[in-house]
Amino acid sequence: MRDFTKPSTPQQQNTLHPREHDEAEHEIYDYPGEYDSLGEGDGYVRLRMEALQARHVPIQAVANVRGIGTGHLQTLVVRQMHRQELCA
Repeated sequence: MRDFTKPSTPQQQNTLHPREHDEAEHEIYDYPGEYDSLGEGDGYVRLRMEALQARHVPIQAVANVRGIGTGHLQTLVVRQMHRQELCA
C-alpha cells in the first residue's frame, strides 16, 4: 500500500535495536497506514520496538504489603545501595 497523494514515497521503515531475550530474533510486521511520512514512521517504529522490548525487562522486588498485584499503581522507593544496580 502507498499514500495515493505521494505514490512514489516509500513507506517501509526498518530498524534494528537488539536486546537479549527469548523472542529477540523474531520479526514484527505491522500493516501499512499508521503514518504518512518517513519522519512519523521513525517515531512509530521506535515506540513500537520499545513497547515490545519493555515486556522483556526482568524486575525483582520484595514487599511487605498485603494485596499487592498486577494492574495496581504502586510507589517505588529505591534504596541508595540498590540504585546503581537498577540503573545499570
